[in-house]
Amino acid sequence: MKSAKDIIRQEFGNSNNFMTPEIIEYGFVRKGVAYELSSGDWFDYETTTQGVRVRVNTKTYGVTIAGYDLKAEKSIERGDESSGCFTSIEAAREYINQLA
Repeated sequence: MKSAKDIIRQEFGNSNNFMTPEIIEYGFVRKGVAYELSSGDWFDYETTTQGVRVRVNTKTYGVTIAGYDLKAEKSIERGDESSGCFTSIEAAREYINQLA
C-alpha cells in the first residue's frame, strides 16, 4: 500500500509549494485520499492607527489533497479544488477533518 507521502509526491512531484514549503505531516483523509499539511512564512500589510501601512509577517498553512485508486494503482483525484490555505493550523486541521 502506498503511503500518504507517496500519493502526494506521485501527483505533485518532489518540489515543495512555494507558499508553504515546510512539511508538517502527511496523512489520509479517508482510504486512498491523502493530504499534506505544510506551512510557510508569508507577509501582509496592515494600517496602523496613525495611518501608516506596515508589513507584518504571518504564518500560512496549506492543505494539499490527492487521491489514489488502490486496485488500479493510479491517481484518481488531484485535489486542486479541495486544497487550500489557512491562517491557523487549527483551521487547517478542522478543514482536513471536514473532508473525511
